[in-house]
Amino acid sequence: MSTIQHSIDVRAPVHQVFEQLTRFEDYPRFMEDVDTVQRIDANHLHWTADMAGRSMEWDAEITRLDADRCIAWCTTGGPVRAGTVELQPLGTDAARITVTMQDDQEPPLDQFILETRLQHNLARLKNMLEGWGVRPADAAAGARLSGSKGTLGPTLRGQTGGGGSPGTASGTTEGDRVNPAAGAGDAGVGPRKAS
Repeated sequence: MSTIQHSIDVRAPVHQVFEQLTRFEDYPRFMEDVDTVQRIDANHLHWTADMAGRSMEWDAEITRLDADRCIAWCTTGGPVRAGTVELQPLGTDAARITVTMQDDQEPPLDQFILETRLQHNLARLKNMLEGWGVRPADAAAGARLSGSKGTLGPTLRGQTGGGGSPGTASGTTEGDRVNPAAGAGDAGVGPRKAS
């Protein structure tokens, strides 16, 4: 089974991050490969996606939902896909999001592609939560979620962060930071321009 994990710090209160992450129907706004997520009932979701050129559909059960702390899910049939999102407050106006995903697909999806996609999807989520690079139709939602701005602080593969301040994480370089002037389509990943 393939497992990937990535963390990112966002400048938004943990309760707002949790609220956004429980709006599963909004996942296609920040997850590049996800086409739709439909809530079947309080604990079940139907996903459609195109991952690495493969069209996929699956049903998932929400297995854990701890307010402001954790969301977990697992597929209910077919190849095992499971995920956990853990939230950690970093003061009153910032949070660390750690996503762990497991996939038992045959043939396996490329690990590097999965890790890169997870990093980019978290950068998009960060942009959405902090109100950067949102489409005009999303502006009201982004403004409601957070009016602050910060910098991307991805945690590199295998690290859990720590030692960084809100908006940064261990092991980051200037090239890892989000460019807030970039649009949501490219997630703004790349070197920051000098002000």
